[in-house]
Amino acid sequence: MEQQTIYLFVHVILEVEDHKPLLKNVLRVVYFSWLKKTMAEKGVRLQAIGGGEDHVHLLVQLHPAQNLMQVVRQLKDESLSFIGSNHFSALANEGRTDVAGVEMLYVVLEPS
Repeated sequence: MEQQTIYLFVHVILEVEDHKPLLKNVLRVVYFSWLKKTMAEKGVRLQAIGGGEDHVHLLVQLHPAQNLMQVVRQLKDESLSFIGSNHFSALANEGRTDVAGVEMLYVVLEPS
């Protein structure tokens, strides 16, 4: 019997503090590319990335062995190091905490 592969897809939103428009178009393009590459080196797949001048939407693909809280913390820390300040916070659906309340979807991939 072939094994199923299960992934968790998580929608993470990073917000710039006080909705400051820090992520101008050119910076945003460079940041998105850099973050995708940096996180891939850490074993985290960013399936989609987008957003505006004051926020970033990320669709993160997690393997069941990966820790959601650690991955979101890494996303925030890497973003802070790129921007060079403490302007980023992770948005939460159930209150404004660092890494809680993200949207999740399980996907089971059947072997072909």
